[in-house]
Amino acid sequence: MTQSKNGYALGKNDDAPVSFLAPSGGLFIAFAGISGLTATVMAAFSNHGLDPATHAHQIELIKTGVQMDYVHSLAMLGVAALAALGRLRNGWATAAQWLFLAGGMLFAGTLYLLGLGAPASMGTSVPIGGLAYILGWLSLTVAALLKYRR
Repeated sequence: MTQSKNGYALGKNDDAPVSFLAPSGGLFIAFAGISGLTATVMAAFSNHGLDPATHAHQIELIKTGVQMDYVHSLAMLGVAALAALGRLRNGWATAAQWLFLAGGMLFAGTLYLLGLGAPASMGTSVPIGGLAYILGWLSLTVAALLKYRR
């Protein structure tokens, strides 16, 4: 990958710059990587760092966060790939990426914190994160449908 004069990444056979904030840009790919990394670390911690006899609820919270983190990390990579191929309407694809990012922070992130002993009152952000995930999937659907609308 080369860079243009203004610092944007250029694809191998592409003269058009890709913005860091574009749906196929570095921000969302990096967040997908961080999300996958976090899920892996938290899965290892819940399996090896907590006693199932005394921390069953915390383990379950973390495992739910891990599952959602993995799924939505892959979703973000999929949106990035489809957007780079020109298969999605850009505005809606960007919305999907931001919503998946927000969902990861609010849903999975909060479940991780709760599993690590944060106050239960923090749990109020979990449904907001779940809604962000749902709206992300809806945005992805619209991005695909509008791209091919005649």
